[in-house]
Amino acid sequence: MVFSSAEYGFIFSNLSVALKYQQRFKNVDINTFSKILWGDYYFNPETKKFTRTSTPEYNKRTFVEFVLEPIYKIFSHTVGKDRN
Repeated sequence: MVFSSAEYGFIFSNLSVALKYQQRFKNVDINTFSKILWGDYYFNPETKKFTRTSTPEYNKRTFVEFVLEPIYKIFSHTVGKDRN
C-alpha cells in the first residue's frame, strides 16, 4: 500500500514507515511491523504488545496511532493557521 500527496509532495508506504520506526527503535522487525500497520491491529502501551482486539482504553488501529496521528500533528503545526 502506498500513500501520496501531490499537493504536499510526499509519498510513503507501510514498509517505509516501518523503516523510519526502526531507525528510532532498533528492535523493530520491519516486515512484521509493516504488515500490522494495516488492518484490525491495536497497540496496548501498557503491555507493549499488538492485539487483534480493541479495548475501551486502546481502540485506535495501529495505522491511526503510528501513521495518521503523527502526520496530523505535523500538518497542524506546519500548515495550520496557529503556528505556536
